Amino acid sequence: MNNAWIIPAALVLLAACGEEPKPYHPPLPQSGEKPATPQLFKPQRDALDAAKGLQQSMEQSAKAREEAAESATK
Repeated sequence: MNNAWIIPAALVLLAACGEEPKPYHPPLPQSGEKPATPQLFKPQRDALDAAKGLQQSMEQSAKAREEAAESATK
């Protein structure tokens, strides 16, 4: 009967040996500036923008040709 206190005492000691609380680290101050955009896929985006510009110029020249052909037939 004298050994009945050993198990609760061991549980209390093991509970006391748990994780230590981690120290608080405040967040770093922000400068208010937007972070720089990543340069991920920059060549592909540049090529896409160039293709869009080329498409617009092709559409404009096709429209000009259609107008010229229409005015020539009238």
